[in-house]
Amino acid sequence: MSGMRHGGAAFVLLALLATMPLPAPAAKSEGASTYYEDALIRFDRNDLDGAEIQIKNALQQNRDHLASHILLGRIYLLKGRAEAAVFELQTANRLGADRTTTDPYRARAYLQLGRYKDLIDTVSGDGLAPRTRAEVLAARGSALLELGQLFDAEQAFASAKDADPASPAGWSGMTVLRLRQGALVQAEQEAQHAVDLGPGDAEAWNALASVMHQSGKDDEALAAYARALEADPRMLAARLARAGLLLDLDRLDEAGQDIESLRKEYPVEPRGMLLRALWLQRRGETDAARAALADTGAVLKAVPRETMERFPALLLVSGMTHSALGELERARDDLARYLELAPDNPGARKQLGAVYVRLNEPTQAVAVLEPARLR
Repeated sequence: MSGMRHGGAAFVLLALLATMPLPAPAAKSEGASTYYEDALIRFDRNDLDGAEIQIKNALQQNRDHLASHILLGRIYLLKGRAEAAVFELQTANRLGADRTTTDPYRARAYLQLGRYKDLIDTVSGDGLAPRTRAEVLAARGSALLELGQLFDAEQAFASAKDADPASPAGWSGMTVLRLRQGALVQAEQEAQHAVDLGPGDAEAWNALASVMHQSGKDDEALAAYARALEADPRMLAARLARAGLLLDLDRLDEAGQDIESLRKEYPVEPRGMLLRALWLQRRGETDAARAALADTGAVLKAVPRETMERFPALLLVSGMTHSALGELERARDDLARYLELAPDNPGARKQLGAVYVRLNEPTQAVAVLEPARLR
């Protein structure tokens, strides 16, 4: 959810710069480069906060310093501030950036924001170097998949494989598609090929972890999630999934470590907030769990409905949260809408069935639970 924050700081900075006297061109370029080089060192050490400070210092020296806008966009992307990332990357493009550099990051930002049509309409992959083209085509495949265009998504992932046979991007994307299709054997084959090609690639390891998780191979899933997080400690999907699995396994101390990381890195991410509430409840901290649930509900109520529609997982989280809070009508509406978008989720059917029972609507409960019973 942090990706939905607007890049207000960047806009304010640009407004301030417009009123400031500018130094001589050579001096401002030299000063910007010095700050940029220090920011790059900090970025490579995963000191994103320090890198952000230094890159903003660079832009104070020279607001048209192209490399600084690109790096700031990458920093925002890693911090989950996708809207601000898009702004910086588009600014870099206006200043003449090579699309080979910016398009993969723009594609990721659009995916984080759920702006799937914008990705498909504005980031094509044409004319890019093989590795970059593969990444962009895989991102387009992910966008098409979220739009329900499975055939086109499969074609995009296949094109990503062809664009650069050494890139894991197309194989990771195809893994997600096979999981959506319920083809676990094929999904595992795709994921294994992805990690073979990219042994240090977080997306590849997360894809394999997802297959193992869905297959009930808990130890293998945990090992793969660990590899994903080793490659990218800020990877939200892997951190959430591992925390949920550890919670399911009643490994509360280990789950707590991931949940604390989520709280620090993504303090208003509803899925992380709900996991924390469930974790507190498992620990017997009833009052704290109730307060955490209330906080989660408040955050979800502020999420625009169109955003919920773009990210169906939020509908599921909202339904579970409001059910736990006793707000059954809201829980019913969110879970019912989620099942319209993802009808093959038996867990969601059980959640909605339980809500119907509590609402004294047994006929509806039977209707929603029957498909789950037949699976």
